[in-house]
Amino acid sequence: MGPGIGGFSVAVIGGRYTFAVTAALFFAGTALLVTIQEKPREAVEVQPSFISEIREGLVAVWKLPWVAGLIAMSSLQLMVVLASTSVLLPVVTRREFHTNSVFALSEVGFSVGATVSALVAIKLKSKHPGRMVVLLWALFAVVPLVLAFPSSRVLIIAGYVIAGLSIGPWEAYWSAALQREIPQELQGRVFSVDYMGSIALMPLGMALVGPVTDALGVRPFLIFAAIFHLVLCFAVLLIPGVKDLKMPKKNDYSQGEQDEA
Repeated sequence: MGPGIGGFSVAVIGGRYTFAVTAALFFAGTALLVTIQEKPREAVEVQPSFISEIREGLVAVWKLPWVAGLIAMSSLQLMVVLASTSVLLPVVTRREFHTNSVFALSEVGFSVGATVSALVAIKLKSKHPGRMVVLLWALFAVVPLVLAFPSSRVLIIAGYVIAGLSIGPWEAYWSAALQREIPQELQGRVFSVDYMGSIALMPLGMALVGPVTDALGVRPFLIFAAIFHLVLCFAVLLIPGVKDLKMPKKNDYSQGEQDEA
């Protein structure tokens, strides 16, 4: 719901006051940590170093190609697609419609779509959950397309609702799959690698979107971003284990070879 609240706040009180309120909330949230009372810790054995824990997480991810592939896919998509559209949404809508309301309603629509799809995903069953969530996630390509061709306010808002619908099942199934397939003692390390890998390049994408669009133009870049997103979604489905969010059994390969024969 964060994007929706942020967009609504920008429309109502403006960007400057929204940032001021956000900063105040960060300070308030940090101050609350001081009130937490913890029992004194007992002496524990020497713990592994941070570097060794990260190494263990990377090794665990590398042993599961479907996990490594999906983390790489999301990292590149967040850098090229999500980072750029996050920057360009307020720029394009303000330029085309001379108001912040389209930006606000788009973010609200995205939040509503994501919430609804996450709730539906709880009940949704699929023989190949990985393939389902990746194909749904491919629908996010509609966002750069509606920004590339901003013919109407309704079109952009509807595009963001669809984008929100595309993300809920991914979040639900991905977390559940990692908890199911990763040994419990390695889950913390793998989730850390996932989080770090998924968002590590996003700030770089935000920093580069200005120079890149100045060089290429906003519309050509957004069309490229949509195609890039779709290509990665379909390419990652070729990695063993992605379509089921688990490594295939050896007899699955044998059966596939028999079917091809």
